[in-house]
Amino acid sequence: MTVSFAPAHRSSLFRWIILPFLFLTLAAAAQTPQVRITQPVTDSQTVTLRGQVHPLAKAKYDQGPVNDLSPSTAFCCNSRARSSRKRL
Repeated sequence: MTVSFAPAHRSSLFRWIILPFLFLTLAAAAQTPQVRITQPVTDSQTVTLRGQVHPLAKAKYDQGPVNDLSPSTAFCCNSRARSSRKRL
């Protein structure tokens, strides 16, 4: 037995399921983001980031200073959002 939707059912499906979903999506996108940078960023105010360190970032693997002209191939900085900031 096969079930096919008649045109009236398709219209009802669109009206009651798809349209509300589209409106909610547009409403969520229209919200203004919260400003999280409240002060100017200066080099004089720094913090030490605590957490996990890459296993190869140890003194025994240190190969000494690097030439200032050497290109940097990768940089990765991981951070977590505050617990007060909830995801939708």
